[in-house]
Amino acid sequence: MCLAANVVCLSKVYLYLIDFASHMYSSVSITSLSFSNKGEMLASTGKIEEACRLGRLALKLVEKNTSSLKYKSAVVLVVYQTIFWYIEPLQSVAESHMMGYKAGLQLGDLLFSGWNLQLSIILNYIGGNNLIALQKAIKECSMKLTQKQSLFPGFILLHSQVTALTQGLRLLDTRIIDNIPTEAELLAKVGEEHAHFKSHKLIRAFLFRQFNDLLDEIAISELTAEAKLSLRPMLYMRILFEGLACFLCSREAEEPAKTALIEKGQSILREARSLAKHSSWNWQNKVLLLEAMNNHTIGNPEEAEQLYLSSIQSAREHKFIHEEAVASELTAEYLFEMGRQAEAYEVYNHSIKCFEEWGAQAVVNRVKADVQSKFGTDVSHLEATTNIDSILGIPSIQQTTQSQKKRSSYGNSSDVGSKKTSDKGTTVEDKKGRKKAGRGGDERMNLAFQLKKQNPDMSLLDALEAGGFIFPNLHADGVKTSQVKDTDDILLSQRKNQLNRRLREDRNRKT
Repeated sequence: MCLAANVVCLSKVYLYLIDFASHMYSSVSITSLSFSNKGEMLASTGKIEEACRLGRLALKLVEKNTSSLKYKSAVVLVVYQTIFWYIEPLQSVAESHMMGYKAGLQLGDLLFSGWNLQLSIILNYIGGNNLIALQKAIKECSMKLTQKQSLFPGFILLHSQVTALTQGLRLLDTRIIDNIPTEAELLAKVGEEHAHFKSHKLIRAFLFRQFNDLLDEIAISELTAEAKLSLRPMLYMRILFEGLACFLCSREAEEPAKTALIEKGQSILREARSLAKHSSWNWQNKVLLLEAMNNHTIGNPEEAEQLYLSSIQSAREHKFIHEEAVASELTAEYLFEMGRQAEAYEVYNHSIKCFEEWGAQAVVNRVKADVQSKFGTDVSHLEATTNIDSILGIPSIQQTTQSQKKRSSYGNSSDVGSKKTSDKGTTVEDKKGRKKAGRGGDERMNLAFQLKKQNPDMSLLDALEAGGFIFPNLHADGVKTSQVKDTDDILLSQRKNQLNRRLREDRNRKT
């Protein structure tokens, strides 16, 4: 305990000295870059809040001092690629790298300008941007960059990945753009143990259901741990797909491999939960989907179904169209397994539409073939028997989002004081226009209750965030935990009390 207390104390002292130095030595041009690099080191050890503080300082200093301005493109790259992607929506991080690209062009920093441009495109891929648009952006980027702005391996591998997803695996070894090497040509130089290559290969194996390759590539987490690689956006994608691959492959495996795969999938799920503490926007749908696969695999179908549907809704709400497609296909597979063919057929079609919107035509072709093998060519008895909205219960998410926007626009203390809160969730107005609880139940609280019940070791905060509650100022400087509120302007402490009450009532009913 003494050692831990000393570490915390020293950390606070260090941050105080950093603040002091930023004022005393603001004329030193290298300070902003030094802060961003120190922030990267802190983030790599899991000290995200401290890292974010240094990242914000670095960005402020680079704007404040004329002598630091020349480092703007480099600071933007380091801060967003190594720190802020933990807490900001990935789509926003892509925009920030584009800002870094433009700043570098203006200031003559061609090296970091080119890297920011490539990272912006990579982040757009991770965030679910249309693959056809990405192909165009990749080609334009390769034409813009000079010899001083060489393409780095991760960008070249992305080009091969987009080609495979849009046009098929057969084109992996074909040069589509003259000055971008094929995947095989690059691997001859960097080796097949390159972490980005392993991640891309795993994702391809999963999306194309190449089960032999899936089993081969499930060891990426061990590879990154052994190489002591810091988590970066591209490696972040492997967490979702490696976890999904573990659960999927375990269903066909024999003991002891089956148990080992499930345990590894559960370990990856815990990793995803820990990252969701920093950004529910980026991680909520992924945690829900991994929870669903876990419950499905270990034989809890009722819990799995709600989690599957919630993961689709969450992916849609947070603009991850590719992950909405993946979640929809896995949900359809679950419904088909349960013998609910009409619902399964509708959700399969929703998955196909999402993959088409993403631009992954080669994956679309694979899913369509799978659907035909399951349902045959005559599906007239399945069409128009249900619709995707009724299956997903989409109003529960959409109405909640609209309600959040409406309530957050009130903006003054008198409005806040007039609200009544309840874990019953939906609200109506009484005769005096005041908000009161309705009967429908808050789906976020229902889901948080389920997750906490299934995972007793999960903290109340983790369960609330995984359920869908968003606390925007949770990690903000100067905000005490007792002051943290969600997007409905409800205190975190109140939400915890509501969840505790639900858990207590459930225990009492059992006794």
